[in-house]
Amino acid sequence: MRRESEVFAESAAMMARAMGVELDRLSFDVEFTVATGDSDLGFMTIPAGTIGGVAGYHRGWVGERNVVSVGFHWIMGQHTTPPKALAHGHVIQVSGLPDMRTVLHCLPPSDWTEPGFMGLGMIYTAMPVTNAVPYVVAAAPGIVTLADLPPVTGRLRI
Repeated sequence: MRRESEVFAESAAMMARAMGVELDRLSFDVEFTVATGDSDLGFMTIPAGTIGGVAGYHRGWVGERNVVSVGFHWIMGQHTTPPKALAHGHVIQVSGLPDMRTVLHCLPPSDWTEPGFMGLGMIYTAMPVTNAVPYVVAAAPGIVTLADLPPVTGRLRI
């Protein structure tokens, strides 16, 4: 699971760099839950007794202090109890003075006909990369991260 979610470790490291923090190490912890019944997802089946839910965190540390965490909570099918309480959407939480918490929900348009949200998830996963293309092309040669680019936004089509 660590290899499959390594992109989140990269996000934790990039966020630390953007905050001006040099990490001593990155760690990964994960918790799984078992599917209590069979779930046919259309593109695959999750059989009862196999892994149906996962909660994982890539954490960046300075000494013994966890300064940045990027986590994910996923369940597959209707017969899985999540390892942790699910908060649908993307939760951004900053501990400080004051503490801040934002939840972003990605919602389909009213005429969305696909059952479930798999296609919608694919679209919003691709959006930051697709919208960054002009800035990456214009950048100097070398490695460029979102922290190096101007704000990457979508474009209004009229």
